[in-house]
Amino acid sequence: MRGTALRLLAALGAALLVATLAVGLIPDEAPSADETDPGTASHEAEDHDHEANGSSATTLAHQPRHDHALSDREGEVPSRAQASELPHHFEEFVVRGDDGLVEMAEKGYITGNGTLSNPYVIDGFRVDEELTIEDTSRPLVVENSYIDGQLTLNFVGEEVYVHHNHVRDLRVNENVEREGPTTAGLFEHNEIDYIGQIRHFGGTFQHNDVGPRPDGVVETYLSDTGPAELDEDVVWNFDGYHGAHVHNNTVEGRVDVKLHGHFHGSCSACPAHAHQDPEDFPADTIEGGEPRSRHSYRYHVLDFENNTIEVEGADRALRFYDEAHAGDDQTADSEPNPYLEDKHEHHAYLRVHGNDIDGGSLAFDVVNAENDRHEGLTQEARIDLTGNHLTRPAPRGAGLVPAFEAETADRATLHAEGNRFAFQRPSSPAPEGYGWVDGGDPADTTAFLFEDVNASRVQIQATEGANATYGVTLDDVRDNTPVVLEANRFDAREEDRRER
Repeated sequence: MRGTALRLLAALGAALLVATLAVGLIPDEAPSADETDPGTASHEAEDHDHEANGSSATTLAHQPRHDHALSDREGEVPSRAQASELPHHFEEFVVRGDDGLVEMAEKGYITGNGTLSNPYVIDGFRVDEELTIEDTSRPLVVENSYIDGQLTLNFVGEEVYVHHNHVRDLRVNENVEREGPTTAGLFEHNEIDYIGQIRHFGGTFQHNDVGPRPDGVVETYLSDTGPAELDEDVVWNFDGYHGAHVHNNTVEGRVDVKLHGHFHGSCSACPAHAHQDPEDFPADTIEGGEPRSRHSYRYHVLDFENNTIEVEGADRALRFYDEAHAGDDQTADSEPNPYLEDKHEHHAYLRVHGNDIDGGSLAFDVVNAENDRHEGLTQEARIDLTGNHLTRPAPRGAGLVPAFEAETADRATLHAEGNRFAFQRPSSPAPEGYGWVDGGDPADTTAFLFEDVNASRVQIQATEGANATYGVTLDDVRDNTPVVLEANRFDAREEDRRER
């Protein structure tokens, strides 16, 4: 009976979120960090029974907002020329464990004593190849440094503050054996050439400049099924989220955002689980006698807003996707907890607001992936797509080019409101005496493309656009998926709603 009650509470919480998304009630308050205990994360919480402990429509919606005890330190991103004048020069700098931080402080390489009032500080470093911190739990600041190789922060906890650094290649929470807590914290005001992998992230990433992707970076990363290679147009590999707030970043290159099934909380406002501990969340027994664990109810929340993304020569500028779900849905080197193999359900909430996207589409690719461990349980994804502005070059040739697209979606709810789009030629004039080479007949364009969609709900309203052939195109969208269009001005040359 306990399990039945928990599932009812979870369903109620999800229903409340839909109402919140529809009316746009996103309060600004956030829980404050515990400054009395240096080992306490800003999201430390008591054990949660899914949505039972005080979760509501407001907490679900504002959950990614964080207070950060280590924020608001001043700094300046060093230029390459200034890097030669920085006080500490290393080929590589590697710290493993809290004892490693103590040792580096005793040697005078870093300052502080690892408390919130006096965190360990890495300041003014020039690192040629790698700066790596692994398996620590004490408050840590990385600032005013120039890392000309990889900055790797693997499982260093939530009290980490990374600001005003130049980083060639960022790696966070790689899929390696670990002892430390998941890295979260605050990343702001950094210049990052390339994010090879920021994985299992539940902190704040704001006001950073990312890209363009430089030549010669390491194109592979440690996926949950082994080494994998990034597409050449990806500059930011955002690999798993729960409770993250990503906003006001400027990006040159494609952004890929992947759901990881084994990175989750027990409710939408609950902290992420600590899967490095095999004994974490032992099994329960729910109605019917089938053993399941607290990992059977998985919540994933992301707030992605007010970012600027520009791509050249890419079909997609921003992609939220869930391909190869089974590989990152169960145990892994960094997630050895055996209860991750139990049957489970997913509840994913995406708030995608106010982003400015130039050069490619905004895509949702595989929503609620199939998995034999999902059978007979609830799966849901709720997407609030509001106030985004997208432009794409006017395409030439065959095919259908979308501004916004959803492909292979099942049991999803998409509410799109107040978005803008345009298909246009380059804004710069052609050189005197020359004209733009069009390269063939105009291709068909559409504001929204829905392809292979089942048992979902779609509402699109107050969307305005320019130079589209069609407003909404439906391709293999089942009859059990209502598509509601209200007060849109697609500027479609042929029709606002087309089925093919």
